[in-house]
Amino acid sequence: MKCIWKNLVDVLVVAAPKKIVDSFAQTIQAAGLELESLETKPVSVTRALIGPNDKNPYLVLDIGAKTSSLICFDQGTIKLTSTISCGGDDLAKDYQANVDNLASEIIHLVKYYQNRIGQATIFLKIILAGGGANTPNIAATLEQSTKIKTEITWPIIKTKTYNPKFASVLGLAMKKI
Repeated sequence: MKCIWKNLVDVLVVAAPKKIVDSFAQTIQAAGLELESLETKPVSVTRALIGPNDKNPYLVLDIGAKTSSLICFDQGTIKLTSTISCGGDDLAKDYQANVDNLASEIIHLVKYYQNRIGQATIFLKIILAGGGANTPNIAATLEQSTKIKTEITWPIIKTKTYNPKFASVLGLAMKKI
């Protein structure tokens, strides 16, 4: 029997409210600039932190002030993203309860990914990004809770200093590199 599914292509589908996209476009135009492209934050963060030829499975946890994004990166591309309604501000208010919340969401998404998409993929590590990655002991606490190695990874380009809150900005700057 001949396999007709040989030439499959993975497609990442992204949606954004038209109102927001139009607002960005109008702002760029009002500044006298020409919009070349729009890009989602997970794409820019993974570009900054994971090499272009790296096919290993990673989770990227981008901890913002109000929310966090969890990105499943596998086989050289983003396979799944999720938004968690917990951010750095929440960690500052009630650290343990919100770390437990993040860990629970990570474990839930890993199980979902393994059962539905990645066929028992074992993620090598959780890469922390975003300003909330600077929360003291966050990497060690998440690693202990999830049993997945967790660390702040330096960007793939050489920099003298690095703050994980700038991961998405670095990734955007690297788009043409």
